Amino acid sequence: MMKTATTNDLLEILEFMQDHMATKEDLSDLEIKIDGKFAKLKYELLDKMDEKFLNFKGDMDERFTNFKNELIELHRKGDKRVLPLIGKLRENDILSKSDADEILAVQ
Repeated sequence: MMKTATTNDLLEILEFMQDHMATKEDLSDLEIKIDGKFAKLKYELLDKMDEKFLNFKGDMDERFTNFKNELIELHRKGDKRVLPLIGKLRENDILSKSDADEILAVQ
């Protein structure tokens, strides 16, 4: 059997709703607060991303510079090995002067 609500019950419900229900103004204030928090989080996220990208760029610049220096060093070491080898081959008449000049021109 279903209990019917009395006028007193309905008044209690209405009083509770009046005390606890949000008004349009409350919702508007809440929306403004939420929008402000989202904007702050957005800018913090963008700042953090900028920082990470700058760090990444700096790391990549350093790695490319190191790689370039290693390549230059390898090339110099190669020159130090090739020049004496060409000289020895030339001394022993294994390599003609024109061939030696052509090889040295490539470097």
